[in-house]
Amino acid sequence: MGQREHNHVGDQHEEKNDTIGRVRESPVFARPDGRPLDPNDLRRQIFYKALSLAGMRRVRFHDLRHSFASLLIGQGENLVYIKDQLGHASIQMTVDTYGHLIPSSNRIAVDKLDHMASGESPAESGSKTVAGDHRTQTNYA
Repeated sequence: MGQREHNHVGDQHEEKNDTIGRVRESPVFARPDGRPLDPNDLRRQIFYKALSLAGMRRVRFHDLRHSFASLLIGQGENLVYIKDQLGHASIQMTVDTYGHLIPSSNRIAVDKLDHMASGESPAESGSKTVAGDHRTQTNYA
């Protein structure tokens, strides 16, 4: 039985490697002759031209990632979902990068979780919320 399980795991590993190989052989962006498009060519020949045709200012390709995350936060998506979409290793990475965009009630809750995870009380470490900052205050009126 142990041998059978080992073979199954080995088969899954081989399937994964075959899939990765097929993806590498079938680029998403290809030249007319089928060869992969160089990332610099993609940026210069396609991305910048598309921005220009759309009447948009030139931005880095990576800026699309930040726009995507910012829009998700703005529409109230769950931070764990956003973390997964971005491929972040931890929720802390997502909060550290995009925390300034989190609505105040979410930010206060995230700060509390941060304190719990570090084993400190907010009083010990000093709250990350700023008393005079309207973005971190909850309005109960």
